[in-house]
Amino acid sequence: MSAAIIEAIVEHRKQLRLDNIISTQDELIIEKEKLLILKSTLKYKAYAPVWNRNDDYEEAADFEHIDRGHFADPALPNLFPKDKETKNRGVQISELSDKSKDELALFVAQRGVVIFRGQDLIDKPITFVENLGRYFGVPQIHPTEPNVASSLELFSVYSPKGENTQNGFSNSRNNIGADTIYADTVQAYERLSPKFKKCLEGLRAVHIGVEQAFSVARGGITRRKGIKHDHPVVRTHPITKQKSLYVNPVFTRSIVDYKKEKSDFLLNFLYDQITKVGDIQYVWDNRVVQHAATLDWGDQNVTRHLVRITPQAEKPTEHFDF
Repeated sequence: MSAAIIEAIVEHRKQLRLDNIISTQDELIIEKEKLLILKSTLKYKAYAPVWNRNDDYEEAADFEHIDRGHFADPALPNLFPKDKETKNRGVQISELSDKSKDELALFVAQRGVVIFRGQDLIDKPITFVENLGRYFGVPQIHPTEPNVASSLELFSVYSPKGENTQNGFSNSRNNIGADTIYADTVQAYERLSPKFKKCLEGLRAVHIGVEQAFSVARGGITRRKGIKHDHPVVRTHPITKQKSLYVNPVFTRSIVDYKKEKSDFLLNFLYDQITKVGDIQYVWDNRVVQHAATLDWGDQNVTRHLVRITPQAEKPTEHFDF
């Protein structure tokens, strides 16, 4: 079966929602052949994205998170020894000791986004990458996106030539475009006036995991039911003690106990405060930064393949007893 035929069948299924016509067996055959074709084009075949339609996960359970940054030496002597080069060169994450990893957790918490060049993680066994992620917290198993064949904990993003993607450590990269941009929600909060900050105290917003519904609509899979929670509009980081805005237009739906008009007005103001002030920045702390891909490389004849492992952290909290 050719790649063109497979793509045509899958696209037909997406558009017409023929779940009751294409049998599970036919579906698996199509996806297995797609995976074989995909693997033949990949340099890192072990990181090829896979989907299992039979996956059915229980709802995510609560757990206690203790940030490794609490155990770090603030001077970062193990992460950046004096004989090393500058902070973004000379550090090999795969070779870090536990003390160095603790300092990495602190460093990322302080900076929000950190880039380390010349890394060799992609050449390490997948179990090595899993264990690295687990050191920092309980890994997330993504509810809709593909994983790699030997691990549910590694989220594999693959976009063939002409498509767009983002996130994680990259197996391939473009010469132009396809950046991931970041917005600093700590600075977004700090730019607010003292009176406005006071108005945000105690407010909570409803967050909904809508990507599950989108996944089904585009012919994807859903491993667990969608979730709905409310979190504080302003959260406090357990390491830096800094406050940050914790709302975004993808998952945040409304302010608890606010009428829709007032809720929409406030949320849109906060979204603008985060993304439209020009303080766009460039591993990252998802508690205090937000990210998005730049859609500026769709006309290039390139392929993008990235992999991400995501240690989970504590529930958003407005106040900590330090």
